[in-house]
Amino acid sequence: MASVHRKGSKWFVRWREQVGVDSEGTPITRNKQRTCPTKRSADQVKREVEEASALGRIWRPPAEREVTDLREGYQLYLEHLVRLQRSPSTFRAVGTAVTVLYEVLGVRKGVPAPATLLSREALRAVWQRFIDERKVLPTTASSRVKQVERWWAWMHGEELAGVPFPRTLSDLPTWSAVEAPRPTWAECDVVIRRMADEEGGWGPTARSAWISRCTGLRISTCIALKWADVDLERALLHVRPNDPGSKTKREAQGWSTPIPSPLLDVLKGWDRRGESVSGWEHAWSPDLIEDRRRVRAYRVALRAWEAATAAEEVRRDVWAPPGRRGRRPLHAFRACWKASLARAGVTKEVRQALIGGARGTDHSYVDAWSLPLRDAVKHIPEMQGQVVLTFKERA
Repeated sequence: MASVHRKGSKWFVRWREQVGVDSEGTPITRNKQRTCPTKRSADQVKREVEEASALGRIWRPPAEREVTDLREGYQLYLEHLVRLQRSPSTFRAVGTAVTVLYEVLGVRKGVPAPATLLSREALRAVWQRFIDERKVLPTTASSRVKQVERWWAWMHGEELAGVPFPRTLSDLPTWSAVEAPRPTWAECDVVIRRMADEEGGWGPTARSAWISRCTGLRISTCIALKWADVDLERALLHVRPNDPGSKTKREAQGWSTPIPSPLLDVLKGWDRRGESVSGWEHAWSPDLIEDRRRVRAYRVALRAWEAATAAEEVRRDVWAPPGRRGRRPLHAFRACWKASLARAGVTKEVRQALIGGARGTDHSYVDAWSLPLRDAVKHIPEMQGQVVLTFKERA
């Protein structure tokens, strides 16, 4: 194993390298050291040394290695995609991304293009060039950079000579992640009241939106939530494993979350007509499949957000971000919950625990009775305005 040490402004990587064996078969080793200017470069050398040792090789500095040409690595990657039978659109996306990368790196015909040119800075420059010159959306630029990352990771995984350790760019700036405003509690409440007015009271869409606004759950989960999963006495809500709204492995395991007081008070006043809390099978149709239920809720929410925007009660950017092609009238309630709790000082780990996300290595010790979780839901405010407690009848 290699180790990293610091002395003054320099960093050192030290390890023991096997150079042979003696007559008795005992390994003969010698101490090795490499000086690096920064901690990042020292960590890079440490990884390379450990990888080489694991493969039974001797680590060599970049100047002494044979380096793969990027164009050669690209041809091998294309052959790999052909074996996987990827679609023509994939080849076009990869080709466009690599072409822009070549432009950034200055790769020209007849000029060597070693794989050591790949760097985090190069990927960031690729993203910026897609934005500035190709005039694409930030999300599209990020997907193109992902194509370069996959190619880079594949070359490194195939152990092509001289390919540096791949660097990902999960922190690429996007409009939706940085600049897009989030809805406030008041804006969400205005829209939920409009849904209730359209549905003649607490209809399935209004109920699901209110649950999402108070708990941060996905709208599909809120629509499918059953009364059997709601414990009003202990103020607990149970999300079953493999819930329709789960998108990650952690969410598919199910979890429990405390019910905030604003939601608990309203739940006690709702009629129980059907197994689901939203009452979709009574107000709509008991034969409606999951996708159609979400489509129906989407249309009701879209009309409510558009009407509220026209009346200048809400901002359009909070449910239709300019950086995205699609509108998000249902996700806006979850976004409001996340952003508002973050502004209130609730940590990311607690927010993740409340909505069933990854909570780190201590997730098995975090439950709905944990004090941080109970304290976090106290930041959920009451609905601003009149609360409708009637329910739409189905003809």
